[in-house]
Amino acid sequence: MNKSMDIKTLVKNFQHTKEPETQMTNIDNPMNAKWLWEQMADIWGEQWMRERGEQPSSMWITELSQITSSHLQRGVKRVISERLGWPPSLPLFLSLCLDFDTTEAYNRMINRKPALDDVEYYTRSDVSFQCKRVLDDTKARALFNKVFKLKLELRRKGKLPIRDQKLLSSESVVTECDKEISERENRKPEMKLHKARMARIKAALNNH
Repeated sequence: MNKSMDIKTLVKNFQHTKEPETQMTNIDNPMNAKWLWEQMADIWGEQWMRERGEQPSSMWITELSQITSSHLQRGVKRVISERLGWPPSLPLFLSLCLDFDTTEAYNRMINRKPALDDVEYYTRSDVSFQCKRVLDDTKARALFNKVFKLKLELRRKGKLPIRDQKLLSSESVVTECDKEISERENRKPEMKLHKARMARIKAALNNH
């Protein structure tokens, strides 16, 4: 491939490439590496083959099988958009896939939209109440980002529980924290009535 190819052409070509033949939303997917090799060969041409080989090594296959399709595609897009001067190593490519702004994931939680994967789901489980009810926006986003990265690392190590895939549907994901918040909101009228009764009793006792 001619290195002088317009960056816009590369992005356009990538957007029209066929995704891996199997769904990559699950971990342990060996097709991830095969798909990546096809994209990298398209971007770097023979240089990629010389540097990384015609087929992915077992280490590339193992590491790439543990990330989702959205993360994998993000890594490829960043290879193009950041105009890397050399084919990335495995650690560098993984950082391109996984080190990212959690703004969109945070906004999905605040707006009660579906969690895209287990990392988002378990992050919400840990921080939803604090982010929505306790912390200001800046501190809430910082906490979400910190916990998100911890959950992401747990998944890479195979230590993050895997939920039923049905929970990854387009329906809104409501965490236990969300339920607790909702229940508290529903109890507010009852609490107000209770406080009002207690105030009347206290006033009556004071009058005696």
